[in-house]
Amino acid sequence: MIPKRNRLPIPEFRNQRTRVIKTDLFGARWIPNELGFNRFAILISGKIIPLSVNRHLFKRKIASILEKWPNLSVDLSISGLAPLKNAKFSDINSAIIVIYDIIKKDKK
Repeated sequence: MIPKRNRLPIPEFRNQRTRVIKTDLFGARWIPNELGFNRFAILISGKIIPLSVNRHLFKRKIASILEKWPNLSVDLSISGLAPLKNAKFSDINSAIIVIYDIIKKDKK
């Protein structure tokens, strides 16, 4: 589970212009923040993974990967896309690494 200080409040995030990253499993929106730590939101629709047990399993897998991120001072919202339903943990990990690399490169 993501600690409370690292959870991104969605209403605050929706009204801002964000940068968009798309991978085969995720759509990600991000902006730099001035807080000095990362904040994350993980969104997986019930249309993509209908059973809430499975949906929360994927959220926990994604959160476990994001907790290991070094501090980039970004607000990041990750939304699952349809192929996520059949993805393995290694696929999820590699897709999130791609997102991290893009943000790190773009942040410089």
